[in-house]
Amino acid sequence: EPELTVPLLIKKVRASGNIPDDVRMPRSTVYKLLARHGLTRKITSPDRDHRRFAYLNAGDLFMSDVMYGPAVRKNDGRKRKTYLIAFIDDATRVIPYAAPIRKIPLPSWRC
Repeated sequence: EPELTVPLLIKKVRASGNIPDDVRMPRSTVYKLLARHGLTRKITSPDRDHRRFAYLNAGDLFMSDVMYGPAVRKNDGRKRKTYLIAFIDDATRVIPYAAPIRKIPLPSWRC
């Protein structure tokens, strides 16, 4: 049944009694098995606009992201969090700025 989701498929197989209850069936494993045999597909609605979100001209939109970096030991032996902040131009994918920082200066990031 192509309209079944992986969780519903697992539930249906369990209800059929073909798989013992003590056998684990992680959703990720079932999905990978279906994908390997070409039994998955994306269901898209023709009523919706499915174009990608993108700007055409350089400098029209910059995106930013902050992620955790490695923990760094200070001189006193304590570990401190670090962060990586980066900006990317949506049209060109150029990264005009990226830097590691020790703390996020929240008051300066308010809009």
